[in-house]
Amino acid sequence: MSGKSTAVGAVSGSAFVRANGRVGWSTTLAFLTARTIPGLERIDGDMYVRGMPDTTLRLGSDPEDKNLLVEVVEPRMAADAARSPARSPSLSSSLPPSLLAAAATVSDIETDLDAVATHLRLDHDLAERLHHTSLPRVPGTFDRFELLMRAIIGQQVSVAAARTTLGSLLDLVDGIPSTERRGLRSGFPTAQEVLGAPLDELGVPGRKRACVRSVAEAVASGEIDLGDDANPDAIAERLLAINGIGPWTVGYVLMRAFNQPDQWPINDLVLRQTLGIDNRELARRAEAWSPWRAYASILLWATS
Repeated sequence: MSGKSTAVGAVSGSAFVRANGRVGWSTTLAFLTARTIPGLERIDGDMYVRGMPDTTLRLGSDPEDKNLLVEVVEPRMAADAARSPARSPSLSSSLPPSLLAAAATVSDIETDLDAVATHLRLDHDLAERLHHTSLPRVPGTFDRFELLMRAIIGQQVSVAAARTTLGSLLDLVDGIPSTERRGLRSGFPTAQEVLGAPLDELGVPGRKRACVRSVAEAVASGEIDLGDDANPDAIAERLLAINGIGPWTVGYVLMRAFNQPDQWPINDLVLRQTLGIDNRELARRAEAWSPWRAYASILLWATS
């Protein structure tokens, strides 16, 4: 993805993508809202909006929460046209299949949540939570390198703090503050762009800056392959060899960037605190959640 800024304009195409069961958009939107990176994405009412190469993407759902709504926005200079209504979305669309597939992956709408919930109810704590709330989906990502950066920068800090730092990273890459952007950036910076930024100004501890740089170098050189045919096990092994990356980061990356339902953020502080247990007991409990540990984790995060 390039670093060009994307102006926003009128909706030029839209489609519905059918979900396996309900979309669960309200919980997905809440997850994405808390993690929006300034200058790259935003929330408009009940729509998630993201800058993409040569266009802007908006995601939502139909009123019955059965279909994911995908809208493509024409780049235009007039930013006030961003809220133009969609024109008769349908299940049959001329939108690029790759874009629809990416939107579906990010929204995790192919998973049978009823089957997952049935398994997770075998755990009494999870069963109690599922009695009061619906099982959330596990959001994926449009960009695996972006997810890596999110995971590294999000280590041992709040979601809000990570979001602010990621916005600062975009500002450093582009050399302008997000408040001066004319529109949304057309994607997260590439590894090469991150390496070209003055990372010493990022405002994070030196060890974390070094980790960001090491990962960007490995991705830029091809040592870490994040393409469609990438081997998640090989990536996990390579990441664990980098100072500053541990099981939590690897599990988080695999569950979201590679859509692996049995991966999870090992030893996560919020999971431990929510259940009132230590790392050893958490690992034991998580064994029973398999093969859906990612969904157990996202449920506990959502209800913590």
